[in-house]
Amino acid sequence: MEMKETQSIVVLLIVAMLLLVLPSALTAQDKYPSQPVNAIVPMAAGGSTDLLARAVEKIWPKYAGQPLVVINKPGGGGVVGTEFVVRSKPDGYTLYMGYGSGHDVVMPHLQKMPYDPFKDLIPVSRISIHSVVIVTGTTSQFKTLPEMIAWAKKEGKPLTAAVSVKAGAVDLALTALGKTAGIQIATVPFSGGAEAVTALAGGHLMIGGGHPS
Repeated sequence: MEMKETQSIVVLLIVAMLLLVLPSALTAQDKYPSQPVNAIVPMAAGGSTDLLARAVEKIWPKYAGQPLVVINKPGGGGVVGTEFVVRSKPDGYTLYMGYGSGHDVVMPHLQKMPYDPFKDLIPVSRISIHSVVIVTGTTSQFKTLPEMIAWAKKEGKPLTAAVSVKAGAVDLALTALGKTAGIQIATVPFSGGAEAVTALAGGHLMIGGGHPS
């Protein structure tokens, strides 16, 4: 069932992308795509965005007739990979596999960026909707959300939380939770979900936030 839904989403993505690049394709008198398409993931391999991109990569050739090549460009909290796409030739052969919210639209308000996400990026299609979950290590003193909140209030200490990127959906969700519950949550960003999970599993942080994938 999930694979069928993913395939349907990919078809919509390809149609949307064809409409986006149709004028230039007609000018060049080439069939699009006539070569492999690069999908830039601005995070390290192993995270939810990377896994999603690789799921699309597997079935892309069936509908596009050309390979989709996933390329990880982590660094700068996602800025390195995003800027690479912005500076690339706008011919439809370099796609950005990003968030579409959270990090992409919040970061410009937190620091000066080398690009404007509202002007330099064009949304093609949504390919997933992620839930956000909170997890903790097996040796943690709390196992449920109420226990976690009670512990934080009793101890009066910040909960250290692993997140994949600053100002991403998970980071914003944990920040909102802290304010709503009246507790301190100090998020620690990594270069991707895989690194965040590894740090949490190693006991370096108290909780972690992420997507079920």
